[in-house]
This record gives sequence, structure tokens and C-alpha cells, in this order.
Amino acid sequence: MLTSRIKQRQLADAEEHITPSDIAAFYGKHQPLFVLPERRDVTWIVVYSDLVLKRAVREVRAGKSLLAVASRVSLDSPTITGLEPHPAVEKKLARHVFAAKPHVLAGPFRQGPNHYVFEVTRVVPARVQRLTQTEAAIRRRLAGASLSPDLEAALHRKWGSRTVCASGLVVAQCGRPGRLGGPLRV
Repeated sequence: MLTSRIKQRQLADAEEHITPSDIAAFYGKHQPLFVLPERRDVTWIVVYSDLVLKRAVREVRAGKSLLAVASRVSLDSPTITGLEPHPAVEKKLARHVFAAKPHVLAGPFRQGPNHYVFEVTRVVPARVQRLTQTEAAIRRRLAGASLSPDLEAALHRKWGSRTVCASGLVVAQCGRPGRLGGPLRV
């Protein structure tokens, strides 16, 4: 707990010494870090059975709303909002979604036990965040980089030898075991 409080105090002190020109220089030098990737909203049907998927696609092509059919037959929520090109899971799905044309029924394709048909309903293009939007994050990052990584070891060197543990309650961090004269009573 002491370590985290000291780190917070050091971080706050370091943030005060960071100038707007330091922030602007970091922003200019590391511009790719501040690009928000393209995102897409998708309405989809996810089922285990190829037969169920074919029936659902027939209903959609006959004029029923994809959202209505997906709400009824899909195993998962019928909409995904803000899907990014490189999600941690379902990479194959993301590859298909980002290759698809907006407002066109795409699929079917299979990933694992799931069968998919989807439609891209909205495309949010990639954009660069403005300096004003990223200023606080850059300030924290620069301040964090200036902190000493071995703070915990330095604290242990300084205060470990002054630490006294009661007999029977000795831990590795104690500098001198058993100097309290008896067991600790709570």
C-alpha cells in the first residue's frame, strides 16, 4: 500500500513538470498511436444448424426484416456495435465483416460450430484523435515513464531493516524478527 501511494504521489509530481510542448512533441512523434480504427455495426444471424440458417435467409430474401428474423432465431444478440478490425476473438468473423459491402446480406460462412449471415448496417471511418482529446493520456504516459521502476526495491532497502516482526509472525519482508518482546495481541 505504501508503494502504491508513493507511486501516485510521484506520478502527480511528474505530471506537473510536463509542459504542453512535451505533450505536442510526443503526439507528433507517435501519431499512429492515436488513430482510431474503422468500426462497423452489424446485424447478424448466428445458429448451429445450416438448415436453420438457410430457412432464415429465405425469410429475409422474401422481405422480412433481418433484425426481426435474427431476434427470433439467432443464438446470440442480433446486433454488434463498434466491431473493430482486429478483435481478440472471432477474427474470421471480423475479416468477413470488413470485407463486406454495407447494407448487403453477406454469408453464409462458418466459424467453429457457428453458422453466420450478416449485414453491415453502419461504417464509422478510421480517424485520428485530436491532441486535445489525447492530452491527459499523453501526460500520464510521460509521467509514468519518468518514474523509477525499482521503487519497491528501494523502499525495501530503506525501510526493511527498520521493520520489526513479532515472534511467530515473521514474513520475508521483516528486517529483524522477534524484537517486540512477545507475541502480538490483537
